[in-house]
Amino acid sequence: MKVIQLEAKKIDEAITLLNENGFECSTVKINNLSETDKLIAEKKLEFQVAQLEQQISELDNLYQQLTKRVRGFIKMDIPSGKMTLIDKFLAELSGYSITEWKKIPNFISSIVHPDFREYYMRFYNEMESGIVPKLMDYKIIKKDGAERWCLQFNIGAYNIEGKLVSISSVIIDNTEYKETEIKYSNLFENLNAGVFRTDIETGEILEANLKLALAAGYSSVKELKEKSKVFDFYLNLEDRKHIIEVLKTQGKITDYEVQLKRRDGSTVWGSHSASYYPKEGNCEGIIIDITNRKNTERKLVQSEDKFRSLIEQSVAGIMIIKDCKVIFANDVIIKHSGYTHTKISSMELAHLRNIIHPEDVDNVMEQFKIVEEEGEVPEFYCRIITQDKRTIWVSTQLKKFSSEDSSAIALIIVEVTKRAELEQKLLKERNIAQKYFEMAGALLVVLDRNANIVQINKRGCEIFGYTKNELIGKNWIDYCLPERVKAGVRDTFNKAINGEISPEDYFENYILTKDYDERLISWHNSIIKNDEGVVEATICSGEDITQWRLAEEFLQKNNDLKKA
Repeated sequence: MKVIQLEAKKIDEAITLLNENGFECSTVKINNLSETDKLIAEKKLEFQVAQLEQQISELDNLYQQLTKRVRGFIKMDIPSGKMTLIDKFLAELSGYSITEWKKIPNFISSIVHPDFREYYMRFYNEMESGIVPKLMDYKIIKKDGAERWCLQFNIGAYNIEGKLVSISSVIIDNTEYKETEIKYSNLFENLNAGVFRTDIETGEILEANLKLALAAGYSSVKELKEKSKVFDFYLNLEDRKHIIEVLKTQGKITDYEVQLKRRDGSTVWGSHSASYYPKEGNCEGIIIDITNRKNTERKLVQSEDKFRSLIEQSVAGIMIIKDCKVIFANDVIIKHSGYTHTKISSMELAHLRNIIHPEDVDNVMEQFKIVEEEGEVPEFYCRIITQDKRTIWVSTQLKKFSSEDSSAIALIIVEVTKRAELEQKLLKERNIAQKYFEMAGALLVVLDRNANIVQINKRGCEIFGYTKNELIGKNWIDYCLPERVKAGVRDTFNKAINGEISPEDYFENYILTKDYDERLISWHNSIIKNDEGVVEATICSGEDITQWRLAEEFLQKNNDLKKA
């Protein structure tokens, strides 16, 4: 037995410490004892102190063992900034050795990226004043010059007076997620077209890029979303009703021309292309400003006297065909095709086949038959082969009109190669976004009304240890949860599906992997309703926080111990 000799002035401190840890003791009881009993009481007190010190030593050993199991763990003394414990993962992440980390106080401040130095030091100054930031998100520069994003979780340890004496943190490499997020954001903002996502029923603007906001007359996307809805931009609300009808029946609408209002009341023409996602109730698409083209067409109709001069100066290519022969082609046609006026003017209708892309010839010839019968053909797209063998996309309209003692056909074309390329780019980037979604670090799973798995992403399969085919169609509750949580989760799920309760925005529960390993997952859920308001499915986004929770519990236990 270890015996500790206590000075009289230390008796009160020892008694206070023992009482806080469950030992019943007081100075009154000691002072009222005989000398012999007092000596026995003091020895007993010394023994209890020794026991407490032994418990503290054992907990310190446990603390050291747990830190070895937590990846990215670090401990820093406050206010000196001295690093007293550093996981080797951080040496690998930064390129600097553990010795280098310990040599410089507050070492992270020496490798934090310049753009984040002020941000980091602001939080560090708060630590010095006793405030512990729960989460920090910043970038560092490795020893080899490479940049990495770090996500840092913090818990403070306090002494008996309640003063912050150290910060224990877990740091994870968040680079892949941040780069994916930034890349997708840049693609969205830099497109040379107005891009949007709206609620098809309420007209709420959910997402938009700056191009669209500026075109609508707003200074920022935030202002656009806060001060307007989709209804505000239609000159004629019947146009929107028609667009909604087409979207709901066909799933998409392409190049629908509509007149729109800007914030200041001025009007513009837009070519509207969009897709409808009924489960989400959202509409996504682009709007391209075609005001110049529409103005040109309007001027052509308004003044027949100025017809020739206008079409010569038009931004659109215009060709007149009479008696199956080309009688006029403006300079835009010449520019687009690369052929001379003489070559174009000597062509007959049948010869146009030679400059139309072989895959589009039959469709174009069919449109000429339709215009002869109906007098007008709305916009359609085709490709033409230029003199120098390039392929370009053109938007084409046909209109039949009277010309002296017979009729003629006006062919109006606008090159839309860039627009076609943009649509291809949007499709490609959407596929990329889908790829990013599939590769996301979070577990993503879609459940139907019966809690059967409809879809699950790659990360979810990795966490469970199953293939996608092994999971899809299985019942989530029966197949993927530990027995002890099934009843509670099933009850909550059924109530949410039946509308008896609102789904929780955030909660945690354990799941069961293929190897019968339990993992703690933090969840964010959303429900999907049909047009009648009935819940059809649930989208669950989860993150494996098993190690984080282990680190948090360990750090909290250590904090409680330090306070004691």
